[in-house]
Amino acid sequence: ARTTTMKRASRIAIATIAMIAIALGVGLGVGLKDDAARASGGSSVSALSGAARTNAVAAALTPRKVTMIPTEGVSTSTSTSGGASRVDGRALAEVQQIDVGAFAATSDYKTAPPASTYVDSVSTEIFGTPNMILCFCATTNWTDNLNTGPYIAELDPYNCMGEGVKGQSTYRWVVNATGADLKDPTDTRDFKVNIWVHLYDNPQMPHVDTELVVKRDDVVVKADKVLVKNMTFTYQTQPGTQVTMIGAVRTECEVSDADSDCTATGVTWWEKQTMNSQSMEMGARQRTVNGTAKASFVTQDNNQALQPGNLVTTDTHVKMTVNGNNYCDKLQNRSFFGEMYGAYDSTGKKVKIQSYATLEANGTDGNAYRAGMNYPGNLYIYSHDDFGNALNNSQQAIAAAAFSDGNQVAEIVDWNDPSQNVLKRLKIQKGVLYKMTTTVQPASNYKGATLTSGYWDIGASASVEIKFKYDETTSQLMLTSKKTGSGANSIATPRALTLADVGNQVVYCWGSIFGQGSASLLNLTHFKVSGAEPVTPGSLSNNLELTCGENCIDTSTLATLNQYGNQFYSSPNGYSDARSTYKKFLFNKDSGSLKEDVSGTLGADVVYDENNQFFDTSSVFMTLFEATTANLATLSCTATSATCERPSALDVYYEWQSSKWESMSWLEDPSDSTAKKFMEAPLALQGKIPANAVLPKSPSGVNYAGVSLNIRYEGGWVSDTPFICFNWITGQRQEPIVDEYGNEYCDYNNDFHRRSDVLIPDGTTFEQPSTGNRFVLKLENGVEMLTADSPTACSAITYDTTIVVPTITSYTAFTMPAKPNMIGLQVKGSDRDL
Repeated sequence: ARTTTMKRASRIAIATIAMIAIALGVGLGVGLKDDAARASGGSSVSALSGAARTNAVAAALTPRKVTMIPTEGVSTSTSTSGGASRVDGRALAEVQQIDVGAFAATSDYKTAPPASTYVDSVSTEIFGTPNMILCFCATTNWTDNLNTGPYIAELDPYNCMGEGVKGQSTYRWVVNATGADLKDPTDTRDFKVNIWVHLYDNPQMPHVDTELVVKRDDVVVKADKVLVKNMTFTYQTQPGTQVTMIGAVRTECEVSDADSDCTATGVTWWEKQTMNSQSMEMGARQRTVNGTAKASFVTQDNNQALQPGNLVTTDTHVKMTVNGNNYCDKLQNRSFFGEMYGAYDSTGKKVKIQSYATLEANGTDGNAYRAGMNYPGNLYIYSHDDFGNALNNSQQAIAAAAFSDGNQVAEIVDWNDPSQNVLKRLKIQKGVLYKMTTTVQPASNYKGATLTSGYWDIGASASVEIKFKYDETTSQLMLTSKKTGSGANSIATPRALTLADVGNQVVYCWGSIFGQGSASLLNLTHFKVSGAEPVTPGSLSNNLELTCGENCIDTSTLATLNQYGNQFYSSPNGYSDARSTYKKFLFNKDSGSLKEDVSGTLGADVVYDENNQFFDTSSVFMTLFEATTANLATLSCTATSATCERPSALDVYYEWQSSKWESMSWLEDPSDSTAKKFMEAPLALQGKIPANAVLPKSPSGVNYAGVSLNIRYEGGWVSDTPFICFNWITGQRQEPIVDEYGNEYCDYNNDFHRRSDVLIPDGTTFEQPSTGNRFVLKLENGVEMLTADSPTACSAITYDTTIVVPTITSYTAFTMPAKPNMIGLQVKGSDRDL
């Protein structure tokens, strides 16, 4: 429970950029010399060597998110008894497991550094904006580009901000890093990293200069740990911005030659912001000794007023006062989930594939414009030039014309060598046909996950929504909620699900446990689960004749459709209309278009209207199937007067999607249209967490051992895992909201945010259904979550009022080097590489 509640808008970060350096400094370690080589005697020799040492150093230098609460850490093996490679027979029967124990000691998997974690709590929100930028900094790859000169890091705002459309925007930051060779323990050069941060969509503060310095003499290696005694990070906005800002961060780690770890850590931060001749100073000072953290800080609330704050931890609780609000959280019995992973093939090599391409086209004004093409073929024309300048309306129109269907474009292969660019013909289709291939899975594979389903009750003339989940104790599906029409839930106490509860029919069901695929409940013991694979133009020998029996798109509605309208034909309705009323569509094998077929006459493309603002946030969606004799028999509608069952009852059916984030673009050889290039898919993986896995507590409390997952892996990010909705202000956790189309989301307006609900243990094997290739995952970044406690539990805990918030004396100005000319700089950092 909380004593007060505040809206997200009032939780202004302590600093806009300042705390970037906290994560860069706390735990920063560079394996230049073993501690034993530096000490006068007695210290242990480093256990790190070779690639493991280099990777550990690079991981320690990689920015991490910041909180003031000490982490607990997490074990990521699958079993306390058998290790990552031991799984039971049921898992072996579904996906043949990869034995990670057989990987070479020098493999990428074996030499990967241990996973790091941070605590997700209201103290994280204090550093909301800098933590977002820390996320970006972690993907600039500067540890891989030491002493190579300035370069460009391309970053997708979606990955770290979670807003907008993936692949639609790109930040281009210049980075220059110098320092010791990570592979040479005798190299004594200090580290210095300059990042020219450019937030082109932030008009108040678009340019921020940053400098990180780590002195060689402050770096020590302790066995398998790397530590930094002192680090200083300074930052400043460039002249002429609406908001000017200067600041400094200093982190400390007290460690002697005889110590094996930091005996105390601390952070000192100060920042000054000026806008319209009005200035305010903020800061924080934090110190942790023997696991007990104490801090004082000053933040800016929603009314632009400065608010003092404090934090203190005990063995069991953390007490915080932030912007006048009091918090009491339990430190024990934490829950965990995975944030980023590495994917490795059957030899232990880390996976890299290309799921995107950068294109260049010449406009009628003589200027070159850029666009990004992402899997499965989404094309996004860059709204800014290479230097971050926004395109004006005229330039945007010219760029759009340059990237029209059939135009010649150049695929950029090497930013340093334009002669390697490959000329292609751009082909665009504003929709994607997905082939849905299904498998029958026992309900026990999805234990604990709440699923939502619905159907039309003809007798009641109303829709019915039900929620159910597999209960491991009773070994059956349990009905937890049932609503008819706009009525209330009629299930006061969960009971066993019956076929009558689902209208004695096969029904669709939705849940994040199924990932990007979908599922149908076949009976009380099994699901039919589908995986999606796009049908690419040129991959078929014949056009596809498809049938729609429910929610069939009426293209005449799309130009004027709004939130109150309906894009579907009124008939067929899917539950009582005869098959004779079903709509027919034709998918063109060459162009990838889908058009309605009315007695041999083809209609308009079934795609969203790009001039209709409704489709800025909405999409066109339709389920289809091939009306073969065998399929009609399976769907119990061989007679034209019969009503077909849902297409998901078939082994193969199709889904058509068209939106600003679901399209099919590809590249063709200008002299050979049959030579097509499509973007490779992110890894769409299916697997099962071993039943014997001993997992840390999940945020929802569900034990995912023995549970099947359908996930996507791209650039370290794993999506489509089961998720919950978390309110970091109240500490509440709730199940996702499901809309009428089966989409799941969190109530963002009331401060509920999406959080993964599972930590996939190291060595868990997944299979890519389209190829049969197998991969294992290994955790790189994890998240710890706390549980709110009663305010009385913290009433006797007192703050340390002797901790003084720092002042301008903590700041020392620095001279930022001149920004290198971006023309000719190579792109060496990207968060889009797998």
